[in-house]
Amino acid sequence: VLLGRPPSGAPAVAEVFPDLGPGPSLGRPADLVENRSDMRAATHRLEAATGRRLSAWRSALPSLQASAFAGNQWTWLTDYDDDATWNVGAAISLPLFRGGATHSSIKAAKAGEYQAVSSWNQALLNAMASVQTAAERDAQGLLRLQATTAQEDAARLAWEEARARYLEGIENFLVVLNVQSALQ
Repeated sequence: VLLGRPPSGAPAVAEVFPDLGPGPSLGRPADLVENRSDMRAATHRLEAATGRRLSAWRSALPSLQASAFAGNQWTWLTDYDDDATWNVGAAISLPLFRGGATHSSIKAAKAGEYQAVSSWNQALLNAMASVQTAAERDAQGLLRLQATTAQEDAARLAWEEARARYLEGIENFLVVLNVQSALQ
């Protein structure tokens, strides 16, 4: 079901543990930024905060506007003259006094950008920690698998020895059952 396929009954039980092979490569920290969705989201939030800071800074700059108009004008004279008109204009706007709103918006945007940088750094640390934790868990699982395999081998040898001793009449059957229980 987790693989997106319908369940196909009970899985077969293997007689031996499968060979796991080498673990996955941890990659570079730059790969975390590209491949993890939480890091991509933090990167987009940082880019948006930088854009807001730049926009707030640009709002303090002068702005230049241009406009043009073309059309016909009709005058009410006795002969109904029709005149073509056109108009071109330019305007420059400079924010001189807004009660400190421009400066405050720049400071707020800078603070938002600093907060986004801090959040991005924390997201990177969390991503690196989760990858390292998963790698450590895999290494511990491999050690646990090796210990379990060694334990199974020892239990199998003990069962074979107890069974052989029972068949020769040296041990009683209770010892064979206890060793078989340990093997299982």
